[in-house]
Amino acid sequence: MADQLRLAELVDRSTFRVGDQEHPVGMTGKRITGARVVLEQVLRAWLTDRGTLRHAPTVGFNVSRLLNASSTATSLRRYEAVMVAEARAVEFVADARVTLRIVERELLLSATVTLVDGTTYPLAVRLSEAGAVIEQIGA
Repeated sequence: MADQLRLAELVDRSTFRVGDQEHPVGMTGKRITGARVVLEQVLRAWLTDRGTLRHAPTVGFNVSRLLNASSTATSLRRYEAVMVAEARAVEFVADARVTLRIVERELLLSATVTLVDGTTYPLAVRLSEAGAVIEQIGA
């Protein structure tokens, strides 16, 4: 119960500039609250290289590096496990599930993040179109 109350009180500034292809990540003036704060932390872990977040040098996977990579089913399962671990390491995340698939030479990401209050947030997107979807997360 205490975690649920603290979740509702979270406040931060968004680091996703939706629609800005040249600089998609960076501080914005947009105020975010509650679940959106946690979900953006998960997305940051999935979209940044390990060691690039000064406040969290052990965080990061950068799934976008898989866009042009040759991936096998085995390597995709390994990447999924890393992404689940990254999400579960974020405070207020109770569980996460991730599926990566290659369909018609395009990487598809399907994920479900469940927070400590029991609310589940689904994400299903072609990685090349992720920017437009980020704005909808936790809205």
